Amino acid sequence: MILVHSASQVVTPLHVVDNGAVAAEDDKIVFVGSTSEALSSFPNAEKINASGKLVLPGFVDAHTHSIFGGDRSNEFLMRLRGATYQEIAASGGGILSTMRATRNASEQELLQTAAANLQIMLAHGTTTLEVKTGYGLSWDSESKLLNVAQQLKQVATQDIAVTFLAAHDFPPEKSRDAYVKEICHEMLPKVALEKSADFCDVFCDQGYYTNEQTSAISLRAAELGLKIKVHVDELADVNGAALAAELGAISADHLIFANNDGIKKMADAGVTAVLLPGTSIGLKSGRHAPARTMIENGVRVAVATDFNPGTCYCHSMQFVLQLSALLYKLTAEEALAAATLNGARAIGMQDQVGSLEPGKLMDCLIFDLPHYGHLFYNLGVNRLETVVKRGKIAWNKNPKLN
Repeated sequence: MILVHSASQVVTPLHVVDNGAVAAEDDKIVFVGSTSEALSSFPNAEKINASGKLVLPGFVDAHTHSIFGGDRSNEFLMRLRGATYQEIAASGGGILSTMRATRNASEQELLQTAAANLQIMLAHGTTTLEVKTGYGLSWDSESKLLNVAQQLKQVATQDIAVTFLAAHDFPPEKSRDAYVKEICHEMLPKVALEKSADFCDVFCDQGYYTNEQTSAISLRAAELGLKIKVHVDELADVNGAALAAELGAISADHLIFANNDGIKKMADAGVTAVLLPGTSIGLKSGRHAPARTMIENGVRVAVATDFNPGTCYCHSMQFVLQLSALLYKLTAEEALAAATLNGARAIGMQDQVGSLEPGKLMDCLIFDLPHYGHLFYNLGVNRLETVVKRGKIAWNKNPKLN
């Protein structure tokens, strides 16, 4: 057993326990409550003294593009000089630039890079995440990325959900119609047969996949047993939010230009909105997803890094947490739920992770902070001290833990 006790605050995030404790047997939480009760109930547990510190659930990053080759830091410099996402793509950059580098990389090279990035994420508190393919854009390369994702699940500390995103862009060697047909009739049946992904995603936006193409791919994926996700309304209002609702997607992601009708339909359909504030900054569009409108209309909102080599090379859910409060005008409590429990809902893992409750996995973070408000108050500094994943210390800032 392991017992984290004497915390200044335990934020579940369903409620706050002052002078709180969390106990686990093996990898599951068995107790959340007062320190006095915990110490008397579990005298023989391995103890972690969190006196004066903040305890949270592990962060759930529900949208990442963590497997890729190459580097696009030059594109970020281009954006700083005023180039748009579309201009960079038209000049040979963007997704197709990473496609070329990824196709040329070996599985081992991709695995090593991804594993190193996940270790940085862990050191900032991410204990569960979603990982997408999407930089192969051919079956040979997309299947290579799926293989890497499965290997990553074996070597990484975090729990990982895998999303198949062959519909991220269009490969230059095929017509758009031919590639859509290949995804539907050749790629998706193989993914389903191999059970190599949990979700299917499509980049539905201006210049990328149309609503009709997105529907065809998504419905075929659902027919084969994959759950649906969609990138929508990132670059323009293409009525993607309403399409996500119509398709019964588990999540709709980005939503910078989502309209009110689509937001209401998402609420009615129970589609989780995964918002990516770092990407809004990276795009320099000056526009952000209408998070408050979503919440006021009953949409469940999650936030995620969108970690990728182009628009948002960000490993830190702490930074995303702060951005979501500052840019989306979320309360601290809404932001914490968005980075934990709602993120878990966006990848169908809400019964396992995302909150500190008996029966869930013992994934918790110990911060050298007295109150959850300091997560927002102390901008840009990683005050994380210890990560507990599945009941074991997975990362610790200090060489010795008292």
